[in-house]
Amino acid sequence: MKVRPTDILAVGIDPAKRSHHGVALVYPEVKLISKKIENNYQAIMEFDRIVEKIAKEKGLHLIYGLEDSGAYGYRCTMKINPLSPLKIDPPG
Repeated sequence: MKVRPTDILAVGIDPAKRSHHGVALVYPEVKLISKKIENNYQAIMEFDRIVEKIAKEKGLHLIYGLEDSGAYGYRCTMKINPLSPLKIDPPG
């Protein structure tokens, strides 16, 4: 199955010590969510439930991108999807 860019809900998370920032975009850069996420299990899972619900309602494929910032990013990723974490860190 071929997935077009317009069929993707791209979710980016910028992890930090106290709170993370999550953004969900649909091509071409339509921002559906921009939200502060506290650094605890309940808040991360709630954010995941919200984006999963949006993806399902709109028939979109959900893809997570996560800035690699060591332990904070790893913990956040393992809470959202422990089987298939996608971590990206653009060159800079």
